Amino acid sequence: MNRNRIIRAFAAACALALTPCSALAEEAWSARAGASAGYSSNPQLEPGGREAAFSDLDATVAAGLETADGRFAAAAQVRRRTFIDSDIGSEDSLRAAVLAASPAGAAVMFSALGKLEFSRDEDFRGLDVYEQASIRWRRGAFEPFVSVEARYATLNEKTNIFSGDFLDKSVRSTRLSAAPGVSMSRNVGGASITAGVALGVSTTRFHNEDGVGLMRHNDRAQPSLFASYEAGKARVSASVSHLYGAWEEGFFRDVSRTFAQATASYHFGGVTLEGIVLQAPEETTFALSPLVATTLFEARITFALPSEASLKLYGRDVTASYLGSGLQSMGQAVGAVYTRQVHDGLEASLEASRSFGETIGGETADATAVTLRVSKTLESDGKAALPGFEGAGSAALRRRAAPR
Repeated sequence: MNRNRIIRAFAAACALALTPCSALAEEAWSARAGASAGYSSNPQLEPGGREAAFSDLDATVAAGLETADGRFAAAAQVRRRTFIDSDIGSEDSLRAAVLAASPAGAAVMFSALGKLEFSRDEDFRGLDVYEQASIRWRRGAFEPFVSVEARYATLNEKTNIFSGDFLDKSVRSTRLSAAPGVSMSRNVGGASITAGVALGVSTTRFHNEDGVGLMRHNDRAQPSLFASYEAGKARVSASVSHLYGAWEEGFFRDVSRTFAQATASYHFGGVTLEGIVLQAPEETTFALSPLVATTLFEARITFALPSEASLKLYGRDVTASYLGSGLQSMGQAVGAVYTRQVHDGLEASLEASRSFGETIGGETADATAVTLRVSKTLESDGKAALPGFEGAGSAALRRRAAPR
């Protein structure tokens, strides 16, 4: 069973981020390239796993344009990890996004976002392509909104119950979804507070059977409540939703489960505190489960140091529960990252981490890793908002989960 799980619901970590900007006729661009080298005593975090050295190459480009007619942005990121003198296959990921939106401050806000994400490693192969369109009306403190999305995905995990390998063919699916809702924003005592409700509905149709000949067609409804608070150097956001899912195949049990998300950050002096709590449903090809529910807890503390340096300490815990089967896998990690701005966009960092995992069969694994990274960033002086891939991509997030 695949140890890797997707955590896409946490948009602050995985989604394309766009910062509002009121300047008109502004353009901006940025480009970053990085290289890493490291060692891990068990890079696959598997029981009895083998050690390996590795090297990483990555590049990210982004461009933005703001005019009186609208905002436009595009970004792309590519990464590859190669294991040296090892039979472990490379890990590859590609992410790209294009956004068009109404001017900032418009009474009626329209946006269209297209995204592509591809990832491949020893246990997972996946492709997601989707187009999302949304419209939001400003009516005083209230903002009704609605978004629609079309998504095509392919998924292949090492869940073949006969061979323990990849499925013969990737499972392909198309999902159509809509999410109407309303939010309310107010300023109270210098704090910005937003709260709202939404109802997400979707239908997913599969183009081929999974590894045991089942079609995973399903329909879902997911009402949610959300809120955010921002005052000074403190930011908090949270949401809670309940997923109702019905599968056409009688083999799968229908799903009724509550999911929650929360993020918080606070900055004081030269210290930044951050916390994440996330529960999210994801697709799987495991024959006994219609979905996987992933729960993530993460805490980070970052210290600003002299000479444009910083030290970040982090800890995380991930549990992947295979719904309907009673099976789950777990993983934990702690680590430290020292980063220093060397000169004019040139950055160097050193990371050390310790990871632990437990498979669904109760087997345990652990790993120690050290990574040295160097990156160079070039950027324009423009003020237009630039999109960015904040946090790890889905492939890296999958590797936070425990082994199969």
